[in-house]
Formats: sequence, C-alpha cells, structure tokens
Amino acid sequence: MGMELFDAIDSRVSAARLSEPGPSAAHLERLIQAAGRAPDHGRLQPWRFFVVNGEAREPRFDRALAIDPRYAAAWYNKGGSLADLGLREEAISCYDQALAIDPGDAAAWTSKSKTSSACNALLAAKWGAWR
Repeated sequence: MGMELFDAIDSRVSAARLSEPGPSAAHLERLIQAAGRAPDHGRLQPWRFFVVNGEAREPRFDRALAIDPRYAAAWYNKGGSLADLGLREEAISCYDQALAIDPGDAAAWTSKSKTSSACNALLAAKWGAWR
C-alpha cells in the first residue's frame, strides 16, 4: 500500500450535512462502486444506497422510509431537508423519529437543538420578546 492510501485516510473528514453541489454522475458511480466493495465481516449491514438531490429529495426520503421505517439516517436527513425549506416543526418531528431509533445520534441531537432554537427565536421575535 502506498502513502496515497494513508494520506487519504488521515485527511478524511465527515460532514454532518451535505450541501449542493454534489458529485458528478461519473464520480457518484465510482463512489457507489467503491462503497459496494467495502468489507462487511459477518454480513451484518444491509447495504442500501439512495441518491438524493435537488427537488427530488422529499419523495425519496419518504420512499426510503416506506422500505425501512427504522432507517434513522433517512429520518435525520429528511429532517435536515425540511429544516432547509423552513419547515422547522416538521424537521423536529423527523429528528425525534431518528432519535427514537438511535438515541446516541449526536448529529440528530445537535440538529434538533439548532432547529428548536431557531423556532424559539422566531417566536420571540414574533411576540416582541427581543427588543
């Protein structure tokens, strides 16, 4: 193994939420191919790949959840999508669903907290609490 592999591993970062622009179709195909080759000793993980972008996000999250309503990542990402659209109460409900499935999901807790804070700030502004 060359140093390129270790450089890639050492420089890897995670993003709690992704934003546009996404990878090109060619890059996406290559990513899915690589992910499909990732080891899963004991075959414990059911592999599912959902490509969600642009206006098609909402129906695809619903479709993923129809397939597996206990898919916490789909609830979390649907919540983020709804929050981006300004549908904060609906987003909080999705974060609650994700947390009911995976109570240790730090990203879902953080997103729920931020979205709740935004709701509270809007309510306070509406009622003149901040002057």
